This record gives sequence, structure tokens and C-alpha cells, in this order.
Amino acid sequence: MTHLIFHKNMSQLISKLWLGSIPLKALMKKLKILLIEDNKDLSESLREFIEKLGYEPTTALTGQSGLNLLLTNQFQLALLDLNLPDLTGLEILEKIQDKDISTPIIIMTGFHSVESAVKAMKLGAEDYLKKPLNALELKLIIEKILEKSNMEREISLLQSKLGLEEQSDKFIGYSDAMKEVLRIVDKVAKNDQTTILLTGESGTGKTVIARIIHDNSPRKKNPFINVTCSAISEQLLESELMGHKKGAFTDAVSDKRGLLELADTGTIFLDEIGDMSMNLQAKILRVLEDKTFRRVGGLHDITVDTRIIAATNRNLEELVKTNDFREDLYYRLNVIQIKIPPLREREEDIPLLVQYFLDKFNKDLSRKIKKITPAAMQMLKDYHWPGNLRELRNVIERTVLLANNDIIGADDLPTSIQNKERNPISTKDFMLPDAGIDLHEFEKNILLQALDKAGGNVSRAARYLSIGRDKMRYRLKKFGIDIPE
Repeated sequence: MTHLIFHKNMSQLISKLWLGSIPLKALMKKLKILLIEDNKDLSESLREFIEKLGYEPTTALTGQSGLNLLLTNQFQLALLDLNLPDLTGLEILEKIQDKDISTPIIIMTGFHSVESAVKAMKLGAEDYLKKPLNALELKLIIEKILEKSNMEREISLLQSKLGLEEQSDKFIGYSDAMKEVLRIVDKVAKNDQTTILLTGESGTGKTVIARIIHDNSPRKKNPFINVTCSAISEQLLESELMGHKKGAFTDAVSDKRGLLELADTGTIFLDEIGDMSMNLQAKILRVLEDKTFRRVGGLHDITVDTRIIAATNRNLEELVKTNDFREDLYYRLNVIQIKIPPLREREEDIPLLVQYFLDKFNKDLSRKIKKITPAAMQMLKDYHWPGNLRELRNVIERTVLLANNDIIGADDLPTSIQNKERNPISTKDFMLPDAGIDLHEFEKNILLQALDKAGGNVSRAARYLSIGRDKMRYRLKKFGIDIPE
């Protein structure tokens, strides 16, 4: 007795089900589907059905053989019977839970147990089917899951084409400045409808913060797409974001979905939005206000549920004043603004970051650097880091790669970090007056001058005196000078 309900004319059924729903190129790829089913009749019926749909089926009659295939091969989808003689479907799901298995799995069962269905979904199953299987229902669920997988691959290809690399470095910091940033991030991540504007210098980690917000939001299982607005021309950026209709311009040889559409139910991160053209700003404003847009050359509105996180290293208020940025868009973006502090204002985070990058590049470059000397660490803490985290990462990578010993010393650091280019005032340039000086008052006066020259910024004042921020704060406290917040 078969458990798959067939149409009398299978070829006609398949033609009707698939006509126009999947591109021919998708069928030509022969995507692999694993069938783990102990009933030989049903297994054979499924194999024939999947094969006629244009896929490449592989069958397993026991749980263990199916598990082995999952662990050693790549499949685009797996159909897994819940009730197998050796390993149950739930046991298989448990065994692959901690493995790097990305294969979507559909559970099949003849036992109409809601409890088992819920448990299977919690263990990672994509969906749940009851026996006897219905051909139309099976086809639709396969189409849905493979469409989701295709979308994920399409996003990955688009990111690769645009030169977008997902930031994998952890955002590390225990300074007060970073604690405040992460406190705000924790709150705004939970409300996935709020638009967020990230501001800060280039290289401070705005992309990482955007990713953290997404990964800790209700949208975390849905797409996260990163777009650097300044890296793409205006016409191409509009096409990439909104998509286009066939014939909209010379190279538009077919309809194309845009990144806003691909990010539906997820998050799109618009980095360097201050460089976006006024024309495109108006269209982004519409997306923010009513969640709709039109493809380039399109006549119909497309509605999406996409959260927008924007970022800039420019002063948008000044751009508004010079009519280079729309005022209405600025206020719409600036619902929640999170300012990411530059690395020079996070001196206490530098040792932790240095150790993180040392560990990372020891692994990546097959090196065995044990530690960094206190003198070298102090140089890293005293440096002003105009390139912020990105520059620190590059410096540590270079240093690990070129180091001659397993301990990094001051001489291993780039000359710019060693301050060799600086020409400090020599003692001969200072003439002690005949009457002498009050050293206490002299030092206090120098500290006040540095603080005034730095506009009250302690880190910048410390750089004027070639000392670390911690030492600067210590001296200010010693002389009873109020430390600016």
C-alpha cells in the first residue's frame, strides 16, 4: 500500500504544478534531495516523484544510513520519516543539531502527534507533513523551502558582486563608552520596527553594531543585507536597492528583485547614507514612511516589511543646512541615534582588542605569537588611531605576519605607532628662569593648556603630552582638575 496519493497522469500533474513557478535553469541544476524512509514502497514512490520534478533523489532505508549521508554529503533538502526502526527522526535531528548541517529538513509521520511536530520544529526541522502524503502539498512545501534557500544564495551572490563582506569580528569593549552603546543596542534590538541611525568615524564598527542589532532582534533568522551607498553609482544603486523591470535601461534584460525586496522580513543596512543622491533619498523616505517602492521602470508598488538601519561618518545636520541631505529624511532616520565612539576615546578597550586580534591572526596566519610587551602595548594605547578598529586590525595583522620572534616588542610596530616621526621639544629648548619655578604649578598649567587646546577632550589632550588617557586622567585628579564627562 502506498502512502503517496498520485494523480492518474503523473506527467500532466507535474507539468501543471510546475508551469512557470520555477525557472528552467533551476531544474537543470539537479538539486539533491535526500529521502530517509524505511517503507520501501513509499521510498520508491517518493524517489520517482522527486526525480520527475527534476531533482536528484538519494534514498536511505534506515536512520543510521540517512544520518551518515547527511553528515558526509551536501543536500538541498531532506525528507525524514519520524518513525524509523533504528533511529527516530527526532534522534537524527538531535544528533545533527551541533553539527555544521545546513540542509533544510521536512519531517514525515503517520502519527498525528502535535507534540512530536513541535519538538521536531524546535530541533530545527523546517516543516512537518502527515502521511498519507499528498502530491500537491508535498510539491508546494518543497517549492517553498527551496525558494527560501535560493533567496539566501541570491543574497550571498549579490553581496559578493557588490564587494560586501560580512563583518565577523566580535565587537569587544568594556569601557564606559562602549557599555553605554551596547546598553542602547540591547533596548533597540528588541523593537524591530524602529529605524536606527548609527554615527561615528570610519572604521569604528558601525557595520558590526548593525549586525548585532539584527542578530538580537525578532528578525534574526531572516536576511541581513549590507549596502555601502558610496561604493555604487547612483543609477546602479537604485537598481540594486529597488530592482528593475525588463527593458528599464540598456542592460536590463530581465526583471530583477532589489535588495529591499530580498531583505523583506529582515534588515537592510545602508552604510554611508550621507553620500546617497537626493533623488534616491526621496525614494528611501517613501520606504520608511509606507513600506512601499517601485522597481526602476515599474508601474506597480511593492510592499515590504524591511527594517532599515542607516549609518554615516558625515554630519547630516550640516548636510541638511547645505541642502545636500533631505531634512525630512534626516528626521525620519534619526528616531534613535547611536554614536559609536572612536578608538582613541576607548583606550581601556585596546588591550582586549589587541589580544583578540593576536589570537585571530595566530590562527589565520599559522603563527605562534605568545604576547606583546608592555612597552609595545603602551605605544598602541598612546596612538591616536585615525582609522579606528579597522586600522588596529590591520596593524596587528601586519605585525603578526612580519614578527621575527614569538613576542611582539615596540620595534615590531610600524614607525607611525612608535611616534618616531614626532620631534618632541628638547630640554635645551626650555630655559629655567633664575628665580626657579613651582614644578607643581608648572605641570598643572601644562595640563590645563593641553585640555583647553583639546576642547576638553581628555584623550586628545593626552596625545598632546605624549601620555596615555589613563595617565592623563590620573594627573587631572591629582591636581583637582574636573574631568570633562
